[in-house]
Amino acid sequence: MFSNKWVVLAVIIVVALVVWNLWEFKGQEKAMQTPQATVSLLPQSGGSTLGGSTSGGGTSFTQTQIQTYSVAVAQYEGRRIQFDERCQAEPVEVTYKNGTSIMIDNRSPQEKTIKVGDQSYNLPAYGYRILTLSSSTLPNSLSLNCGNAVNVGRILLQASILQQ
Repeated sequence: MFSNKWVVLAVIIVVALVVWNLWEFKGQEKAMQTPQATVSLLPQSGGSTLGGSTSGGGTSFTQTQIQTYSVAVAQYEGRRIQFDERCQAEPVEVTYKNGTSIMIDNRSPQEKTIKVGDQSYNLPAYGYRILTLSSSTLPNSLSLNCGNAVNVGRILLQASILQQ
């Protein structure tokens, strides 16, 4: 009978720990679902065209404002290039049509300088920028550099052919 009391006490402690862990996890889950209020460091409206050129012709990049990181991730799904703390790009190679808006995304706790073609962008820790890629010479291959890491990725910019 004496050992049954210890078993009952152990079961009560285990149940209490499980309940406590579930309660703690639920609080963390709610915090994880709260959208971050990260605002990009871009012009408020309309964007601005940044000069830049790549071999074979002029390339321009237009920046636009997005309110929060979570909204930008959803809006630019399939058109986002992330850079990690080692400056590695994901995806490494992508193809976009001329005039496509993309998101470059620094997922590092340190500020990074990202270079798309000949144009450089300083991204704060966990910051991002929205760019509209445009070139007068197509197709155009834009190399991606991150800090001292060169050619970590490539964007192939192709003509946008409209069918009527």
